[in-house]
Amino acid sequence: MNIMSAIVGISIMGASAPLMMKMSIAPFEAQARAGNLGQAESAAVTYAAVNEGSSSFTDIPDNCDLDSPSDGAFTITCTVGEDTRFAQTVSRSFRSEVDTASLGFTGADNARVYTNAVPGKISYVHQCPPGDEWGLNWFNKTYPSLGACTPQVGWTKAKYLASNPDDWLYDINNFQGWGSHPNY
Repeated sequence: MNIMSAIVGISIMGASAPLMMKMSIAPFEAQARAGNLGQAESAAVTYAAVNEGSSSFTDIPDNCDLDSPSDGAFTITCTVGEDTRFAQTVSRSFRSEVDTASLGFTGADNARVYTNAVPGKISYVHQCPPGDEWGLNWFNKTYPSLGACTPQVGWTKAKYLASNPDDWLYDINNFQGWGSHPNY
C-alpha cells in the first residue's frame, strides 16, 4: 500500500464517520419515539374509555388536555416526551352522558309503547352479543362501565331498516340518526 492509498482510505473513513454514527443511533431514536407513543396512547385511550358516557370525569392525567369541541363531545389529547425531539401526541374523542330524549328515540308522536325503557347510556362501540341481542338479559348488568350495548338490530343501518318495530324491546326509532323507521 502506498502512502496515497492510505491517505485516501483515512479520508474516506473520516468523511463517512458522521453518517455511520447517525445510522447507529437511529434504532434508539425509534425506540424512544415508540415508547412515548405507547404511553400517550395508553393515557388517552384509558381516559376516553373510563369517561365515555359519564356526567362527571376523572382527573385529567399529567401531560394531557381535555377539550370540548361540541356539546357532549370531548377530546383528550396526551403528549409524552414534550420539549424533546421524541415527543408523541395522541388524541381520542368520546361523548359524555347524553339525554336519550334529545336524540329522538323516545317514542314521542306515536302510539307505540315498549315494555322496556331505552338504556341511559348506549355505547355505540359494543354490539350486544348473541343470546342477549338487546343487552337486557345480562350484558348491560354485567358490564355497566361500558355503557349499554348496541342492539343487534341497530348495529348497521341495513339491519335497522330490515328490522320490525313490533319486535323491538325498546324504542330505537331514529337510532343513530338514521331517520324514522318506515314501519314505525
